[in-house]
Amino acid sequence: QRLGLSPATIGLDRRALRLGRVLKGPEHRTLRGLALDQVRARLKEVSRAHLARELGVSSSAVYRYCGKVGLSRP
Repeated sequence: QRLGLSPATIGLDRRALRLGRVLKGPEHRTLRGLALDQVRARLKEVSRAHLARELGVSSSAVYRYCGKVGLSRP
């Protein structure tokens, strides 16, 4: 934004330089709008499969999210 460049331009430049994607840290990742703390709290009450059904996503999406943020089953 400071340079006056669009995110698309930055993305093309990163790809050309083979830098890959910039990943958000675990504390900034969300699962269908739920923050890490919200997911953690919900998983204390329901299974990952149940959470997936609630959010309308696949169970594997919930498992992948949990793996990426280091959230293991309590």
